[in-house]
Amino acid sequence: MVNQELIVRADEGKRFYEALLLEIERTKAELNGEERLELYLCSGINGPILVTSMGYSNPSMIMVDGRDAVGEQVKVLANWRSVQVCMKIKGIGKSGNARSKDYDCAHRDH
Repeated sequence: MVNQELIVRADEGKRFYEALLLEIERTKAELNGEERLELYLCSGINGPILVTSMGYSNPSMIMVDGRDAVGEQVKVLANWRSVQVCMKIKGIGKSGNARSKDYDCAHRDH
């Protein structure tokens, strides 16, 4: 007999990741031509991480590549329950974060 509660819990990480992607895409769609979206992973150890790519690995791992405050490359592997993402809308041409990059979200089911 299959335990339905375990199936639901195993799917929570995937649903979180998909909802996160939808919110990112919704926010990007609202930008005007003078704005860009920056994503930051809130990381207690390294401080905020500028997200350059993000993926999901079944059943509960979110993988984030990015740059820390001094511009060094970092890779974070986190349980989906601990992921906090800050979205910043930046005006193009205004002084701001020179290390900004567009992000790439991909589903990596391992």
